[in-house]
Amino acid sequence: MKIINHSSIKWKKIVIIIFILFYNNGVLSQNLDSIIIWNKNYKLTWDDFLGEKFLSNEDLAAKSFLELNYIPGYHKNSYYTYTIIPVFYKYKSSVLGRNSKLLEHEQIHFDIQEVFSIKIRKQFEILKNCNESEYTHLKIFHSYLDSLKNYQERYDLDTDHSLVAKKQEFWKKIVAIKLKELDLYSELI
Repeated sequence: MKIINHSSIKWKKIVIIIFILFYNNGVLSQNLDSIIIWNKNYKLTWDDFLGEKFLSNEDLAAKSFLELNYIPGYHKNSYYTYTIIPVFYKYKSSVLGRNSKLLEHEQIHFDIQEVFSIKIRKQFEILKNCNESEYTHLKIFHSYLDSLKNYQERYDLDTDHSLVAKKQEFWKKIVAIKLKELDLYSELI
């Protein structure tokens, strides 16, 4: 009987993902502390907003710089693999005003990124055995990016950037439910 240490395998995957992420995005020149990869056990703090204060015509009190990173690969069993990673960039994110509701609002933006990354991973998992081209995967990825952008904008509009407390609470619950529903696919790499 062979015993497999799953936690060791998981950490190896995480290290490989982080290296690929840094390599593919030219982040190697930055400090490793300059990004946060979404993690259900970590919540953003005001100390994570290290970017220069922004000047804007908008009345924004905080600005989170978020991305979904797409890392293609190829499996030995002849199918494409993709890693989708939601990332928060500390030195591109900034804050003017600080209060707990605003911080929670920014965390939910980051949580929404994870919801969409899981949706993409789920879709890619379905395609895994269909031998679809990278082009098909990219089309799906960009389609989800468009949906993500619209969803984030609707969240800001609906909550007036955290100022409408009842709507903020509603979105907090909705996003938490979505994360829970998609939890099965959250470990897909």
